[in-house]
Amino acid sequence: METGHAGALALSKGSTLVSDVGTIYNAERAATIKATLMAGADRVTVNSLATANITDYRSAGHQTSNGLDDRFGAGQLNILHSYQILAAGEQNSLEEGAVTQAELVKRV
Repeated sequence: METGHAGALALSKGSTLVSDVGTIYNAERAATIKATLMAGADRVTVNSLATANITDYRSAGHQTSNGLDDRFGAGQLNILHSYQILAAGEQNSLEEGAVTQAELVKRV
């Protein structure tokens, strides 16, 4: 198992030193990868076959208590979106002093 890969610090602010394994960054944890794959999933799709498209994600009667669809789960996997989320690295929440979109616009 390779851990502590080059550039991991840029992806993850948190890490854990595991005895006999090495440093495991948050971006390398299974839970982080699962969350990234789910967050990057497409809720509406435009596939080549019309019957394979997701057009009614979380429509009436298909909403679950955890915010997913009882038929499609998080949606259709979009590995590019998931990669972009992971590559963007950890971002501070507003409570931790993150810059809001409005503040970014003011700076430009």
